Amino acid sequence: MKPAMIRQIEADDADGILTLRRAGLLNSPMSFGAAPETDQFQSIDAVLAYLAGAPQNVLFGAFELQGETEGALLGMAGMFRGRHSKIKHRATVWGMYVAPKARKQGLGRALIEAIADYASELGIDYLDLAVSEGSTAAYKLYESAGFFEYGRHPAGIRHEERRTVEVLLTRKL
Repeated sequence: MKPAMIRQIEADDADGILTLRRAGLLNSPMSFGAAPETDQFQSIDAVLAYLAGAPQNVLFGAFELQGETEGALLGMAGMFRGRHSKIKHRATVWGMYVAPKARKQGLGRALIEAIADYASELGIDYLDLAVSEGSTAAYKLYESAGFFEYGRHPAGIRHEERRTVEVLLTRKL
């Protein structure tokens, strides 16, 4: 694995988030509920507004290391936690994306574990996520990280004329 640093995204990283998120939405349209033209992150201000919701909203990034200096953002994953008292024991992982050039280096697992550690510190008991049925590598990653299937949405993602099943997964922390 190439050297990388996993850390919580900060305001200074907003440009990198916009770029990487857009690449993910364009390169893997069936893997995301959002589309480039309707994504919540249309601007730096939108990213900053999301980050301002911490600790309930958080983004983690995988940054390339060039010596002791951070380089490009290679991967990202987000987590949000509902505000209502009856669901605060759960959080949702969303927006997981690792750039194609950085895959198969353990960055996806490192991002998931960073979120799991963060969620545990907040007293969250379960992490939930959805993965498109055809995303075999992502499904295997989540399964190996302790997630298990608890349901399926038969037409969870629809893009143009294509539809795909969303597999619903959860992990006990």
